Amino acid sequence: MKTKGEQLAENMKDPAYMSWYMSRPPAVKQLIIEYPYPFYKVKEGAPYGISAPGTVVILNSYRETGEVSVIVPPENLTEIAKAHIMRLTGGKEEKYKEAITVSHLVVVEPQYLDPYEKGN
Repeated sequence: MKTKGEQLAENMKDPAYMSWYMSRPPAVKQLIIEYPYPFYKVKEGAPYGISAPGTVVILNSYRETGEVSVIVPPENLTEIAKAHIMRLTGGKEEKYKEAITVSHLVVVEPQYLDPYEKGN
């Protein structure tokens, strides 16, 4: 797996990415440096339902408040996440079946993320 520095350097090779990075506020730039990978695995002890511990997520955006948003593809939903979705849908089977077939965008605190190399 690449180091943070190597991943960031690879990302910065893209002129559009570099331009986007340069236009971000300082707090977001710091998050980008600390969390440059596209894929992460949610750590044990994370207090989340849809992005439950063990879930592989895709980094989507950085927030000035220090959180990041991640995408949870439907194929990465864990049994814990599915049970959480069942509760959120009120046990309505039709809504549940629809909810587990789409990606979910959720906000998490990045300290609960470990870099993940796709294919592991």
